Amino acid sequence: MQSGSKPTLSIITAIHNALAMNRVYWESLEQNTTSAFELIIIDNHSTDGSEVFFEELSRRMKGTPTEVVYIRNEFNQSYPVSQNQGMAQARAGILCFLNNDIWLPPGWNQIFESQLRMSPLTVLSPTGQEAQPRQSLSNSLKMKWKWISLLSEVWKKALFQSEEARLIKAIQWMYGDLKKFHSPTPPMRTASFDGINGNCVIFSKQLLERISGIWDPRLEAADWHLYLTIAK
Repeated sequence: MQSGSKPTLSIITAIHNALAMNRVYWESLEQNTTSAFELIIIDNHSTDGSEVFFEELSRRMKGTPTEVVYIRNEFNQSYPVSQNQGMAQARAGILCFLNNDIWLPPGWNQIFESQLRMSPLTVLSPTGQEAQPRQSLSNSLKMKWKWISLLSEVWKKALFQSEEARLIKAIQWMYGDLKKFHSPTPPMRTASFDGINGNCVIFSKQLLERISGIWDPRLEAADWHLYLTIAK
C-alpha cells in the first residue's frame, strides 16, 4: 500500500491460538476479498505459533495493498475490549469485525460495500449455517457439519494430514467448490432479517458519529448490546 493511501476495508479479528484456523482464515481473506484491505489482528496472548505467523505476515505485507497490523496483548481480554482496540487502529471507512473461524466466499465484500454506500448507517451481519430462516434447516446444517468434522478427523489421521488441510477438506465437503461457492440458504422472498450474527458484523465509520460506545467493554454479549442499541 502506498504511503498515505487508505484501504477500503479495515478487518478486525481477535485471536487466541488456533494456528491452523488462522492460516485458513487468512487464505480465505487473501483469495476472496476484491478491495484493498487492512487486517488488524488483536492477539490475546497466543502461544501456539499464531503470534509468529502474524508477526511474519505483518512484515511481509507491509507496503502492499493488503497490510496486516499485528497487536499482541499480554493476557486474554474480552471480545468488546479487543474490538475497541482494533477499531482505534482502523484507517478504512468500512469496519468489518470478523471471527477467525469463518470462510469467506469469493467477492464477499462487494455486496456489503454497495449496501453501505446506499445506507451508511446500516449495520450488516451476514448469516452462516447457524442462522437460517427455519430452525429445521439450521439444525440439519449443523448436523451435517458435525458429521463432516468427524469424518475429516478420520481422513486426517488415515492420510497423515495437517490440521490446516483437514479444515480445508471439511469446508470443501460442506460447501463444494470454494471458487464457485453456493450458499446452503434456500432462496427467500426477503434476503434480510433483523438481528446480528456475532461472528461477522460490518458497518461504516459514519455510524460512530451517531452512536458512541459501539462495543461496550462491560458486556461480554456486546454484539447483542449493539443490536439493541441500534434498534432503540
